[in-house]
Amino acid sequence: MLFERETQLSDLRELFAECRGGKGRMAVVSGPVGTGKSELLELFAEEAVDGGAVFLSASGCRAERTVPFGVLGQIFRCAHLSAQASVHVSWLLAEAARSTTVSPVVHHELCMALLDLVEGSDAPLLIGVDDAHDADAQSLECLSTVLRRVRSGGVMIVLNEGLFAGARHPLLRAGLPLCRRIRLDPLSQDGVAALLAEHLGVDRARALAEPCHDTTGGNPLLIRALAEDNGETGPAGELEIGPTFAHAVLSCLDVCEVMREVARGLAVFGEPCPSLLLGKLADVEPESVVRATVALNECGVLDGGWFRHPTTRAAVLDGIPSAHHTELHRRAATLLRTEGSGAASIARQLVHAGAAVEPDLIPVLHEAAEQALTEDDVDHARALLWLARQSGGGERQRATTTAMIARVQWRADPSAAAAHIDELTEAAHAGHLTERHVGMLIQLLAWFGHIDRARALLRPAAAETAGRPHHARTLALTDLLPTGDEVGRPDAKGLATAERVLQTGRLDEHTLMQTLGALTALMAGGRLADAESSCKRLMDEVSGRHVPTWYALLSAMRAEIALRRGELGEAQRHGKVALETLPTEGWGVVIGLPVGTLVRTHLAAGRVEDALDQLRTRVPDAMFQTVIGLHYMRARGLYYHATGRYKAALDDFQSLGELMGKWGIDSPKLVPWRTDAAQTWLRLGNLDYARKLAEEQSELCDPEDARLRAVSIRIVAATTDPNRRVVMLGTAVEALQSTGDRLELAYTLSDLGWAYHELGSFSQSRLALRSAALIAKQCDAPAPGRTSRPAAAVDQPPAESARNRSLSDAETRVAVLASWGYSNRQIADKLFITVSTVEQHLTRTYRKLKVNRRSELARWLYSTAVESI
Repeated sequence: MLFERETQLSDLRELFAECRGGKGRMAVVSGPVGTGKSELLELFAEEAVDGGAVFLSASGCRAERTVPFGVLGQIFRCAHLSAQASVHVSWLLAEAARSTTVSPVVHHELCMALLDLVEGSDAPLLIGVDDAHDADAQSLECLSTVLRRVRSGGVMIVLNEGLFAGARHPLLRAGLPLCRRIRLDPLSQDGVAALLAEHLGVDRARALAEPCHDTTGGNPLLIRALAEDNGETGPAGELEIGPTFAHAVLSCLDVCEVMREVARGLAVFGEPCPSLLLGKLADVEPESVVRATVALNECGVLDGGWFRHPTTRAAVLDGIPSAHHTELHRRAATLLRTEGSGAASIARQLVHAGAAVEPDLIPVLHEAAEQALTEDDVDHARALLWLARQSGGGERQRATTTAMIARVQWRADPSAAAAHIDELTEAAHAGHLTERHVGMLIQLLAWFGHIDRARALLRPAAAETAGRPHHARTLALTDLLPTGDEVGRPDAKGLATAERVLQTGRLDEHTLMQTLGALTALMAGGRLADAESSCKRLMDEVSGRHVPTWYALLSAMRAEIALRRGELGEAQRHGKVALETLPTEGWGVVIGLPVGTLVRTHLAAGRVEDALDQLRTRVPDAMFQTVIGLHYMRARGLYYHATGRYKAALDDFQSLGELMGKWGIDSPKLVPWRTDAAQTWLRLGNLDYARKLAEEQSELCDPEDARLRAVSIRIVAATTDPNRRVVMLGTAVEALQSTGDRLELAYTLSDLGWAYHELGSFSQSRLALRSAALIAKQCDAPAPGRTSRPAAAVDQPPAESARNRSLSDAETRVAVLASWGYSNRQIADKLFITVSTVEQHLTRTYRKLKVNRRSELARWLYSTAVESI
């Protein structure tokens, strides 16, 4: 069944009606391959025969285009010639075939034989020649001659001409007498829907019409192939493109060698390219390339000079024989290099060729791999580098290839990159690695605990980069190797630098370590909110970039930030993600970062067994020679402290202090080991030594280190009398409210509550303890006990005094809002009570808490209590 061909069929019927009056008529039906020219001729011929006509058919053939009168012979064989005429025609055809040139006499005799056939017929003749573009010239000329000379007897000639890249026969280009040209165009979207409905039903046809039209350009041959691929059932709006469609695409190309080679060349290049370049690859003249491109656009293979669908290009590539496929890609690479194209385009052709390249092309592969890594195309970078490795090259080229392979592998799984350490170390000492790749190797060595080997390379590398701070910092890797740098001591200038680093463009392998260092600086500087927002943004950025190692490191940092903010649930979640993203063996010595954070998180949440499970994770011995090891040792010491193994805890804390002093990085911003040890000494009852350590830490803190100073104050307060303790802890509470560390605030409020309890101020005690419990709950932590106390001390909830009743719930709600600066009218509006009631509650609250003004309420109340109202 034909669709959207009524106009063309009507034109043919009109011509045939004129033919019945004894006239000669011709129609040249042209259109792209697959648009239904043969079907139209077949349908029209059936109608003509039903109307009493005689149909004589023939088909052009590319292989027989040079055989004289080949098409005419087919026409004579269809006709019912007399015996004498048959013998005569056969002799003429044989004579023409034997001769190198066609005799004018033979040509004339055959024309007369066809004219006799036409004029001697009692019925109108319909002569149809399919694929007339492949017909021999002699047959076409004979048909034209007869059409001009016929005087009686009607004849109509229909020539079907495909629109291809080859030159058309002059007769088909010329203005033929008595001829009408009829054009078949691709189907519209409505026509596509009608054709699909014949195969798939109306509903699915309507749903698939648009994507089908986009894929085929309206070519009926391709549409029918898609209909077959999609079958009678399937998802209503999903177009499946299968093998039938791919076969149909190749069928469209097989009709014209030039079209096929141009399509292959375009598919091999992988992107639109100039006709001159495409012609060189396809071995076709530029003019023919232009005609082929037009024909490919018209038949639905291309759209605007490029493949309509990726499957179309894939089908063309699959249709190229293997040996020719390799040759085409190698030639394409050579052409692109000659044209001065970029390394990426040239290298892509070399990879597709799949064969080793010459040494002078290896730098092209390296450059393209660098670009691929910049674009996060890790798979392509890997393919380029393995081809470079297969190709060999000189010692420096091989070393560069191996170093780049290690860089690619480190992004996904550092343990795979570790396999190249020995080869790269040898290359580095031989001087075959670039400065950049020496830095990468130092990082890799340090990552896997080869500390001495890393130092051996670090010293000469640092000397070479003297005067270049950026490179020196990259090579120094102070996050892993102790070098005497001011680790963990960010001043205002350092924090400003950290901010600039975090605001500078897109994260890449060159800025990764700097970025992690900047996040560490913000944490150490107490800028937890800024560190958290920056880390979240970076994680969002890299989540889809196929860099698991980066994501795991950022997750570990996010866990540490969350822990310092007292967000234990978030800390546990991000720490777990970090360990799940990279296998344990891939972490190297850095495993101490997520494990240490998770241990401290579990301890803060009261999950001692979970902390022990994390400590069972196997860690490399070399980790304890790095800064990462300090974090792990601190976590292990805190575990010992939590389980009553105080001597083991002190051993870890004191070892921390010795190592940090030896390395010149003794700063509480990095690891606050003194207050950790002080709390253990408190448990052992040695108040003097606990106080000494806490005061030492306080002296090491900068004035803006509110959190660390508050922790020191809390420890020192535990060694004083209750009156002094209340004052000190009140100061610590006020300081902590601006730090963002809610869990430390809860601990301090708890100690404050117990101090009030010792003084007999039970209302104030219960209010402080209630606030501590509320904040701890919001941190996913259990209500804290007395956090700084000797082991012999026993926690018991303070009893309510008959003399000092605690605040009522109503009084607590009013007190919280008043402490945060709300006016009496605002408090009344928020709580839906009168201003007078607010005043009464405040009066009783001041009396019970023994305070005189609103500002003094902040010592017992914290902002998070607002959320509980």
